[in-house]
Amino acid sequence: MTGVQSSGAAGRPAKIPTTEELPPLLPRTPLAIIDESVTFLRTRPGTLLGVAFIVLLPLRLIAALLPGATLRDARPDQLVDILVTSIASFDSFLGAIGLLVADSVAVFAVGAIYGKLMARWFSGEGPSASDVLVWSIKRSPAIFMIWLIIHVIEIVGGAFSGGFGGVIGGVFLMVCAPIFGAEDAGVRTSLSRSLNLTAPRFFACFGVFVLVAIAGQVMRFVLRAVPTILGVSVLPIPVWIVSGVFDLLATTVAIAFTASSAVVLYLDLRVRKEGIDLEVAMARVFQNKDTHRG
Repeated sequence: MTGVQSSGAAGRPAKIPTTEELPPLLPRTPLAIIDESVTFLRTRPGTLLGVAFIVLLPLRLIAALLPGATLRDARPDQLVDILVTSIASFDSFLGAIGLLVADSVAVFAVGAIYGKLMARWFSGEGPSASDVLVWSIKRSPAIFMIWLIIHVIEIVGGAFSGGFGGVIGGVFLMVCAPIFGAEDAGVRTSLSRSLNLTAPRFFACFGVFVLVAIAGQVMRFVLRAVPTILGVSVLPIPVWIVSGVFDLLATTVAIAFTASSAVVLYLDLRVRKEGIDLEVAMARVFQNKDTHRG
């Protein structure tokens, strides 16, 4: 499947964001990219957060079937200690790693879907959320393959450089997901395009990488901590809701934010290197002329 249908049995087309709602095609500082990422999520929160939740939930359920998955029911500040003390237990360690992998795959998949949505919105099309989810399922082998290659590079690079090489690899490949979705690219093209776009702006991309990592963790901690405090100290909420459901919702928001940041960074890099802002402006001008002639 090379595209997404804007209507049909797959679902009712979503309302197309206006030109003012879409991220302006202009160069930004790293902080401005973070700000625009939040603004983008607020334009269609139901669609964008819904997509992130639908992608994350089945991956979390798969991870929950792994032995030892209850390890992640611990509070964030307890996780490292429990991992260290339980590392001799393969089941517990496997459960923790399984959930981390599920969240990581979800970030990449959601980034690809957001890239697809963004490209169609800029083209004036309004695909439904189910349309792009069906597209992502059909392209899931390629999505997983790119995710795997990226993390092998990060792990190998980090293993021989005290972790720093893994960070460098992550920076160079941080826009693979939106490239895959927006451009219907293959595995090799997504990787090479990301390297080509990020290399000239490495330090700016590194700044975005760090800011997204910090902001995502803070966002997740706050969104989980407040309900946890209320649930444990004030309201008679069962512990499984506090440790499970609230964490799932907080992770959904953090994943949506991370994926949105990758898409906005992708647009920024294409504006700087390829002049996509002029390309889109020209397409709209000629589209308007054709409409008037008709």
